[in-house]
Amino acid sequence: MKRSRLKRTGSKVRHTRIRKVYQPFTKIIRVGTVETYSGKHGSVYAKVEFNDEGNLSISGVIAPLPSGNAMGGAGQIDMDFAHRNPEDDDPRTDHPIKPEEIHFAPGWDKEKWLDFLDVWHRYHLNDMKAGTPRQEEAVKKWRAKHKIEGWAYEEEVKYLKSVGLYNDGGYRYGTGWLREDVPESALTFLKTLPDADKQPAWV
Repeated sequence: MKRSRLKRTGSKVRHTRIRKVYQPFTKIIRVGTVETYSGKHGSVYAKVEFNDEGNLSISGVIAPLPSGNAMGGAGQIDMDFAHRNPEDDDPRTDHPIKPEEIHFAPGWDKEKWLDFLDVWHRYHLNDMKAGTPRQEEAVKKWRAKHKIEGWAYEEEVKYLKSVGLYNDGGYRYGTGWLREDVPESALTFLKTLPDADKQPAWV
C-alpha cells in the first residue's frame, strides 16, 4: 500500500511515494497426526511464508517421507479438512477430516486449528484475488451450493451478472488481480503459532 507525501523544494512541491514496510517471516508448524491413505498415522505440517511485499502463502503436507513423497496430501491440504464454516469446505472432498480425528500436537487444540484454517482460506495468496470481497463471497457460496469443481470462470461470470455483481464499483470480475491486505491480528496469530516440535522430511 502506498500513499503520497508532499515534499517542498524551494518554491516547488513534488510528490514522493511512501512504501509500506512489511516484516517478513517464515514459520513451519506441526498441527498433530491424522490417519493417512494407508491407514497409518502421520504428522500434518504447514509452512507459512509472509514476504516483504505483504504477500502471504501457506502450504502443507501430510506425513512427508525422505524420498520426497508423502503418505497423504501435499500443497493446499486445507481442502482435506473440515472448516468451521461448512461453506469453506472443498466440494471435491467427500469426507473432510474433522477436528475430532486429529491428535493435536502440544500447543494445539480444535479452536486454534479452526482459526488457522480460517486464515488460510481467507488470506492465502492475498495478492491474487480475482474479485472484490463481495464478488469473492458470492462466487464462494455459489460454488459450494452447486458443488462446482475446478475452472468455471465463464459460469462464475454468468452467475455474477445474474445477481448484479459482475461489475462491482467499476471492477469487472476476473479482469485483474486484486489485493487484500492481511490484517495485523491475523499476522500476529500466525507468528505466535507453536513452532514444529518435530523436524519434517520436507514441507
